[in-house]
Amino acid sequence: MAHRGGKLWAPENTLTAYKKCADNNLDWETDLNLTADGEIILMHDKTLDRTTNAETVFGSTNIQVNSKTLAQIKTLDAGSHFSSEYAGEKVPTLDEFLDYFVDNAPVNSVVSMDTKIDKLSPGSAVYQSIIDKIAARNLFDRVFLEVFTVDAVNNTRTLNNGDKLKYAIWVNRDTTLLNNAISSGYFSRIHASSRIAYKADDVHAGGVSYFSSHPIESQTDWDSVKNHNIDGVSTDKPDVTLYVIDNEIPTCSIKNPVNGAGFIEGATITIKVNVGDTDSSITKVEFYRNGSLIGQDTSSPYTYSWSDVTEGSYLLTAKVFDNGMSKISAPVTINVK
Repeated sequence: MAHRGGKLWAPENTLTAYKKCADNNLDWETDLNLTADGEIILMHDKTLDRTTNAETVFGSTNIQVNSKTLAQIKTLDAGSHFSSEYAGEKVPTLDEFLDYFVDNAPVNSVVSMDTKIDKLSPGSAVYQSIIDKIAARNLFDRVFLEVFTVDAVNNTRTLNNGDKLKYAIWVNRDTTLLNNAISSGYFSRIHASSRIAYKADDVHAGGVSYFSSHPIESQTDWDSVKNHNIDGVSTDKPDVTLYVIDNEIPTCSIKNPVNGAGFIEGATITIKVNVGDTDSSITKVEFYRNGSLIGQDTSSPYTYSWSDVTEGSYLLTAKVFDNGMSKISAPVTINVK
């Protein structure tokens, strides 16, 4: 997962950063903040100073995000602080961000939205607006609201469609908070400091299916967590992290059927994958149809036979598991008539 879109490889919380996430098949993390006129935007800090040219435009420092309207914030340059290459980049609204995600994100990627607005006590209307935006795009299965306390879930769970939301929680090193989050039953994901990666088994045993570590930005960071049963990592340096992890996790691609292949209803389709591995530690390959698991194989050559196929268009993917981590293949589309 690219933290703030990968704040050290592109200007954080901008669509340019998320384009790089899409191009590299990463999960996305962002921060939600509030303007003076109640618009929801992507911004981590309470002030505009660090990531925009607000001081130049408005003539002062320490300018609070919620002291300016959306129209005023849209006049700011959110890219030049990172590099002149990104001059003119704008602060996105939540609507713009979610539309960009729908149009550009790979089908297997998700978003974690850090609700910085919690600290502003904005009232239920703002939270309902977030839910409505998720609902309008049918993204309840792909968007997680990330909070910092267990009680923060109560801001949204009783609102209209609030029961459909998925939640993540950030845990630094507070194992009491971790245990409370597990026992609450509210959370699908726990994002935690790499210093408590050893707690991954406790998280899974408590019924939470996804536990990730942050930050993982070097070989040393990776070595400190890779032997724990974590499900993912978060990083400000996706390019570095991809390089480190990709050297240890095998490649995976669907060899058969080929993309665009056609079949007759009732046929048996044998799905074959190619895997490349440097340390011969693959434990299994899972096979997915339209995102749902349909089978697995634990020995080479890795194949799965899908029989009595019915009419329709299907997206096939495979996931290889190695060293406690996994990698998903590029999707293959087939048609059955």
